[in-house]
Amino acid sequence: MLPASVWQALACGGAFTRLVLDLRGKVIETSHSSRTLKAHERRALYAHTAGRCQGARATRFAGQPGTVLHPHPTDPWNRCGTTSLTDTAVICDCCHIHVHHGHHLRLKDGRLLGPDGWIEA
Repeated sequence: MLPASVWQALACGGAFTRLVLDLRGKVIETSHSSRTLKAHERRALYAHTAGRCQGARATRFAGQPGTVLHPHPTDPWNRCGTTSLTDTAVICDCCHIHVHHGHHLRLKDGRLLGPDGWIEA
């Protein structure tokens, strides 16, 4: 535990990163106070999704001409103040625009994503 004064000093000009490790020391979850994913987190997320859009009807994948994948936070940073690897969906341009124009997007795993984050079924 750190004293409150140390937390305040760190919060003033820094960013926090939280790591959750399994019993063998392998990172199984990260979150931080930066607005976007860091480069290594993007690589991990793209590896996890095999470089494919997570939209249920999407067929786009990284490397396909004209395809750009976006790591989209499922809990907006301006609301929660953190960015989490597990709360970020990888979606293509088409799906990204769809969500940002106020529509809901069904993901391949069945979850529903809206402009303000996860939608409970």
